[in-house]
Amino acid sequence: MNHYLTVDFGDDLAYDFRVTAQDAARIGPEAAQQWVEAEFLRAGFTPVTGMDPPQLAADMILKIARVMGPEPFRARSDWAQQYALHVCVLVDRANVTVDVDNATVGF
Repeated sequence: MNHYLTVDFGDDLAYDFRVTAQDAARIGPEAAQQWVEAEFLRAGFTPVTGMDPPQLAADMILKIARVMGPEPFRARSDWAQQYALHVCVLVDRANVTVDVDNATVGF
């Protein structure tokens, strides 16, 4: 399954990424989880306890994007491509929207 990720910062700052099924198959959900957790910690956040796993994943995905800001997504940097890949594999949905401006992650 191909995946499509939109990272939206509001004010016409929305960036779309496509993750092919072949790229997604190269990593598994465990590797995706580890990458997201590592980026969350690298961004200076402390792990949260007491949240259910989907809510925790959404919280980490959103906070990482907020800290990085729109520039790496606009530039389609290697980091942004990795973010798109790992987020899509982690949530395992065809369409994912990270709406930083409204603090939501939608599927």
